[in-house]
Amino acid sequence: MNTPSNRTEYDAQVQQLKKKFESDGYEVIIDPQSPELPFELPDYSPDLVVKKPDGGGFIVEVKTTHTRTSAERYQSIANIVRQNHGWRFLLVTIDDLNIPAFAENIIGWDELEEKLKTTRSLIDSNHAEAAVLYLWSIFEAAMRKLAITEAMPIERLPAVKMLNQLYTVGYISVDEFSTVKTFLNMRNGITHGFGTSPDGPLLESFFRIVSALIAEWKVYSSEPSLDASC
Repeated sequence: MNTPSNRTEYDAQVQQLKKKFESDGYEVIIDPQSPELPFELPDYSPDLVVKKPDGGGFIVEVKTTHTRTSAERYQSIANIVRQNHGWRFLLVTIDDLNIPAFAENIIGWDELEEKLKTTRSLIDSNHAEAAVLYLWSIFEAAMRKLAITEAMPIERLPAVKMLNQLYTVGYISVDEFSTVKTFLNMRNGITHGFGTSPDGPLLESFFRIVSALIAEWKVYSSEPSLDASC
């Protein structure tokens, strides 16, 4: 339900996002009319059109904390946008203000695999707490990389929302999802100073899952895995 308070939150969020994008050098149009769209979008009106100085840009749907997010609903729009060179479709939330502008420089699959080797060294040298934090950052980067290469407009969503979306559409199995959620609780306890101790077996289990998922996502990713081109 779109209550006045929700609308106020939405308007404030749009303005904040506009300022953020403009500070990064983009031209932003709020609630663009048909003549302002860079190409035809049948039966869809975006919240923002964000233009790059050198051409191309982003068609943006803004989500508030009171609205449900379904990547599947927007997949057809993302596919239409992707057919236009230099343009991509994004779902964004207010949390995205804390994420570096547009994840265009997400590291490649090969580099993620190299980072897994560093994690393995941390585990083997009994630096479990550091391994927990580092391994989660690798997994989050892998989720964002998958979203970009598979044209899913979710790479700027918070990590938990990305996780839920990837689970919903089948990129993460039921057992993997359960382990990831348990690991995330442990990671949050460590990150936020609650005195949580690293669980060795859980760390090993999550390490195996992340290693397997990166290998799997790398294989069927629609984008070449050469880091030089990522």
